[in-house]
Amino acid sequence: VVIGGGVAGVCCAQELCRLRPDATVTLISADATVKGVGSVTRITEHLEEISMKLQSLESLTRYNLRAIQAAATSIDCTSQVVHISDGTTIAYDQLCICTGAAPRVALQHEHVIALRDHDSIQAMRQRLGTAKRVMVVGNGGIALELVHALRDVETVWAVRNQHIGDAFFDVDAARFLLQHLQSTAQKVVSGPDTSAATTAVLDSKERKLDPSGPNSTSTTEAAPPSPSESGSTLGGRAVGPQWVRALPQVRGGTAAPLTLEYGCELQKLVP
Repeated sequence: VVIGGGVAGVCCAQELCRLRPDATVTLISADATVKGVGSVTRITEHLEEISMKLQSLESLTRYNLRAIQAAATSIDCTSQVVHISDGTTIAYDQLCICTGAAPRVALQHEHVIALRDHDSIQAMRQRLGTAKRVMVVGNGGIALELVHALRDVETVWAVRNQHIGDAFFDVDAARFLLQHLQSTAQKVVSGPDTSAATTAVLDSKERKLDPSGPNSTSTTEAAPPSPSESGSTLGGRAVGPQWVRALPQVRGGTAAPLTLEYGCELQKLVP
């Protein structure tokens, strides 16, 4: 039994069907639409381009694959059964849980949107329609793509590392990407570049972001949406590689100033 209709769950179920043609594989997905891999293209020795595709749960038609649309509500490891939302149970010999990670929530605030899935992306998309200043906290893939995609809104980008994309790039590559940002933004201002990362409240005059203002919004890169944002206690599908296309690309048509703050972490919001 495989729980989860994202890329990991679908690929896991398909590979198990291939490796164990004599076994019945059951895929449990809370959504009728699942995400799979369309193609993989190797660009360099360490870089691959993966295209994702959305498909209906019913389209998974391997002879030894059974797909069920339901939410897993509990697992009885002693009896080796999964309880699902329709009140039935599914027995298993082996169980693969592919429901995604549970990231650390930075903070809860009405003006903070934690980006994780399609629901939180749509919530941010609505806020961007009136936002004038946005703070992005994080230095991973979602933060990099978000900062690059934001237009016509002043952006403050706070990272705890000493260069952008620390998990993906070395200093030289980060400098090259920063030059690209400088060519697309009206103005790029770098904050203090300290030799060691420190924890900052970001409450000085130059770095204060008022969370109570009607035109302010803040995003954190890795945290699940609240039930009020997503409309459900279940997390939505993970964002795919083209998720930035859902954002409003052009309002005034011009890029706004970008301020970079290195070596700091978000500790609290100062009203």
